[in-house]
Amino acid sequence: MLRGASAEFSQNAECPKYSVLDLSKTKETGYIILTWQEALNNFFFSDKMNQNE
Repeated sequence: MLRGASAEFSQNAECPKYSVLDLSKTKETGYIILTWQEALNNFFFSDKMNQNE
């Protein structure tokens, strides 16, 4: 494999120079959005992860 910049490859869709995921509507529903660190911690310490089968 060779390294290369993404600008060197043709793209069918134009990509925005800057974009941010807008979670405002999700937050309005009362859903609690975890950081990736919190979600990963929950995964590793969940009951499903710790079951001995």
